[in-house]
Amino acid sequence: MANGGILFLWCSSRLVRTPSFLLIMSLALADLLMMLKLPIFLIGIWCQGPCLGLFGCEMYGVVSVISGMAAIWSLTAIVVERAWVISFSKLGVISKLKWYTAIEVVLLIWISAIVVSVLPLAGWNRYVYEGYLVSCSIDMYSNNFIDKSYVWLLVFVGWVGPNILIFYCSYAIVRANRRNNTLMMELMAVGGDTAQNFQKQRILEERRLWRVSSMMLTVWMGSWTPYTVVVLFNATGYIHLINPHIGMLPAVFCKTSAAVNPFIYGFCLPKIKGEALKLLKRYRSTRPSPENSSRFPNSSPARTPRPSIIHMISINNRHASTSC
Repeated sequence: MANGGILFLWCSSRLVRTPSFLLIMSLALADLLMMLKLPIFLIGIWCQGPCLGLFGCEMYGVVSVISGMAAIWSLTAIVVERAWVISFSKLGVISKLKWYTAIEVVLLIWISAIVVSVLPLAGWNRYVYEGYLVSCSIDMYSNNFIDKSYVWLLVFVGWVGPNILIFYCSYAIVRANRRNNTLMMELMAVGGDTAQNFQKQRILEERRLWRVSSMMLTVWMGSWTPYTVVVLFNATGYIHLINPHIGMLPAVFCKTSAAVNPFIYGFCLPKIKGEALKLLKRYRSTRPSPENSSRFPNSSPARTPRPSIIHMISINNRHASTSC
């Protein structure tokens, strides 16, 4: 629902149609695509087993890889773009993301995700049921070298590479903010209550930035690390420790991240939050209030009552007496 709200906000508000918000919309679209599989997931649990067949499992796996890779790379692009803007803005360089750059990045993300998802259909690994046999993913338990090579490809392009970029960019954002705070405190080092209040405000902002960065990294690591752990267990020969209960956790965690991401990377931003509140206020203003509806339950326009028969007879007698 929150991902749909991000897409609706893009279509209804012109103020949020920026290149930076295009990356957030790409993340919301990937998460929405991932959440659309939830009814099939729940139907499989209700049926207590596979209910899709071979073709359905392959389509489920293709959508899973497309949505997963697109979400990971869109999230990485968002963090890199924010670090780029913050780091270069401190140096006085024009670092605003251009429209053509954002469009090229989004197209590259989705085309690459589609290409990677089609490779198992061409024979490089395959899609199989996982966990409780209610969802499908790539075969991470195979000992074949070709199948393992595809799994390690996904580990490097979907976990190792994005992890390096996200951790480095988060560190760059915090470092740039601390450098700016130190510079401002040196300029305000004249003493007095104003300088002390400014220093306390900067310290609170830095702590808030640390909390937000820590929350983003925790959600990121908790969402996609379980798949990597399963791959490492298979590579080290401890795959027998992965029972169906543990094997089901990666699919649950990645779907949880799809529900949380729009709040962390979308509605937490003041501009997007403000536009969402404006739309809600506009919707409430056009909706009739319950007080008026309860006070005037029959709010239909008043109708002229039809004259009764007795009233018509009295009118005729009155006309007859006057004529006489």
